[in-house]
Amino acid sequence: MFRFTKKPAFRDYLLWLALLIYTAVLVWVLVTKSRPDLILLYRNTEHPSLSIAAGCILGITYVYLLFTGVLCCFYRPYPTEKNNRKLPSCTIIVPAYNEGAHVEQTLQSLLKSDYPKEKLEIIAINDGSEDDTWEYIKKGATQAPDLIRTINLPVNCGKKYAIYVGTKKASGDIIVTVDSDSFVEAHTIRALVSPLRDKTVGAVAGSVQAANRDQNFIAALLDVLMVFACEFLRAAQSVSGLVLCTPGALSAYRKSALLPIIDEWLNQTFMGKPATIGEDRALATLILRSNYKTLQQRTALVRTYLPSTASVGLKTMMRWARGDIRENIVMTKFTIDRLRHFKLQNFALLIYWVAFIQNLILPFLFIPSFVFMLLFSAKNAPVFLATNGLMSLLWATIPAAIYATHTSLRKAAWAFLYGLICPFLMALIYIYCFMTLRDSRWMTRSLPQREKEKLLHN
Repeated sequence: MFRFTKKPAFRDYLLWLALLIYTAVLVWVLVTKSRPDLILLYRNTEHPSLSIAAGCILGITYVYLLFTGVLCCFYRPYPTEKNNRKLPSCTIIVPAYNEGAHVEQTLQSLLKSDYPKEKLEIIAINDGSEDDTWEYIKKGATQAPDLIRTINLPVNCGKKYAIYVGTKKASGDIIVTVDSDSFVEAHTIRALVSPLRDKTVGAVAGSVQAANRDQNFIAALLDVLMVFACEFLRAAQSVSGLVLCTPGALSAYRKSALLPIIDEWLNQTFMGKPATIGEDRALATLILRSNYKTLQQRTALVRTYLPSTASVGLKTMMRWARGDIRENIVMTKFTIDRLRHFKLQNFALLIYWVAFIQNLILPFLFIPSFVFMLLFSAKNAPVFLATNGLMSLLWATIPAAIYATHTSLRKAAWAFLYGLICPFLMALIYIYCFMTLRDSRWMTRSLPQREKEKLLHN
């Protein structure tokens, strides 16, 4: 049976079967283990007021998600510019650290772009890699020496510094960042740059999907997270011109908007230490602070390799969470300052900030309350667990519907699994990350000791 689980389709159908059995068990528990008046969560507790408060908070969260879904209905991607003469000059920066052969594949995908070559420049930067990344960069550059410039930093200075160096040396009016393990479609760069013809737009976020989503269930779950962020949250934010994260995997910036704030961005600190994570959130915040709009461009698609092991996936989610929490705190002053000007966009920003702060506070209430209710307050523990399970399934319909729209109904099972796991896992991650906010480690790109020794011997 295990060899059949290597087939993506079989895994999808097996997960659907597991979800149906899981739902059937929850319903059976509610029907057989309780009276009808115990089904409602607040009737199954010694502390009804606590349950009512929890229900109200969850209800507000659900309403926010529904409101976000309504905004998504108004989202439309910016039309792709077909006239080459109207396109601005563009510099693509590819920072790479311990990426190996992936960086050469990234450069090959960029060379296949239909962007006019006379307006295109690619800068590939080796950020002091400990492996053979620099060799692959040089190999990729030989395919188009007039188009690709290479920079070799002797020591690892971090992704921020690599982008900073590339921006300072760029000749294009538009700066595009592409991660060194990502692959673009032929039309991607043209589609990504097109919204920047509007002078009020300062940055554009691309649409990120997992290149390896069929590899295993870790990659599949993280792909749900990426689609949920790009096709749901960022699409809704784009309607008001307030995309709050321009992902490193694929984003474009107006150089004239980037240069005045790039030194501040590079030297950003948090709690007295250099801020080396959350750089995409920080850059979006600074662009918005400069009174530019930031947009999502759904038609600008990039596929990137997501973690496929539990340990790396967990470390990646922890890095994202720390960066998210940091920037939500930093964004507080910016949000309050914007309220001095009566604009609908500023009130939309306030709503997003309130939602972020709620997401920060809720884990500290949710985990203790859940444990207390389960151990000391619930009249019937199986009913309590079953009710929470069904509520999680209800929440999961939102990411499942979005994921099914952009993939297939068969793959939507992974979004249901994501919706069941996400509230508990993210609550624990947020609590831990809040307690370790000063930690700025990247955590996922260092070479194992055995690989380092092998390279030294070679």
